[in-house]
Amino acid sequence: MTESRCMARLLASAVHELRNILAVVRESTGLGIDLLDMERKSTGARPSGERLHGVLEDSQKAVQQGAALSDAMDYLASASEMEAKGPCDITRVCHVFCLLYAREARSSKITLQTDNGEDPVWAQFSPVILLRALLDVVDLCTSVGGQISLRLSGERRDRHEGVVIEVFDGTNRELVVSALASCPRLEGLRIGWRAKLMPWTSREPRFFLTISETGGQAETN
Repeated sequence: MTESRCMARLLASAVHELRNILAVVRESTGLGIDLLDMERKSTGARPSGERLHGVLEDSQKAVQQGAALSDAMDYLASASEMEAKGPCDITRVCHVFCLLYAREARSSKITLQTDNGEDPVWAQFSPVILLRALLDVVDLCTSVGGQISLRLSGERRDRHEGVVIEVFDGTNRELVVSALASCPRLEGLRIGWRAKLMPWTSREPRFFLTISETGGQAETN
């Protein structure tokens, strides 16, 4: 999978998600207008203040989700222009990935979450390389049936920066953990870079995804 294909898949998922968000805003604001019209006409039908408040809350929540998704899409656009050696804030990339690929992941009954941490974890590789590696991980989970929840977080381990991937829920958890454990190296990335996925033995079922330079050709399984 090329990096352009990776970005196309992330953006396609994000666009569908954004359309859903805009549909919620459209329907909620339309309902709010209808309720206010009912009150204005003074026909005796009074809108429930609680119901109108709920409609406005739904609209506000959808707008916030849309704003977050727009920020993620903007970050993806800027990341594509970054140098191969970054810098890359792994924490932010985890947030961006979960936002951008949420819809497509849900189609395989995969839930993506982050640990809500805000502290940056800096690494010297391109954000696009990490996004592609994360997409490979989700594709691997999908290939064995999905139906799990993944939690992503940026951390440092033994002087290496990477992503902790926790398989923390789902009916297919054991099969997904087995698939991840048997695939220490993901598909070849950009030439000169490789991704490793290793079990975090002290805190199973967790895995540590790292990106590193090979100094030569891209490596494959």
